[in-house]
Amino acid sequence: MKAKELRTGNYVYTGKLCLPELGVTTNGNTKLTAKGIYRIEQKILEALPIPLTEDFMPILGIDYLADGQYELVIDFLHFNWDKEVGLIIFINDSTESIALEHIKYVHQFQNIVFALTNKEL
Repeated sequence: MKAKELRTGNYVYTGKLCLPELGVTTNGNTKLTAKGIYRIEQKILEALPIPLTEDFMPILGIDYLADGQYELVIDFLHFNWDKEVGLIIFINDSTESIALEHIKYVHQFQNIVFALTNKEL
């Protein structure tokens, strides 16, 4: 994992390490501060990406639909996640969608949501 992929507020896995200056930590998952990102960049702290799975959806505030499908609606964008397919983005009720199979980690999902909506998860 490279520090340049990270923003303040991104979740990463840091093991059992819990240092307040890194951010809020739960079960080894850390919501990073700027100092935490700096420590990763300087290779003082090891961090691993968190896979985007059903377990993390409630933490991100994503609603469960059915059959392993989740949805987050922000303004006119619908971020749908399916454990089989991955992330799909719809605009309102459009039949057009964009599949983003390369989004496999929580920090990537946080970044794409922020880039498109200017809202934090």
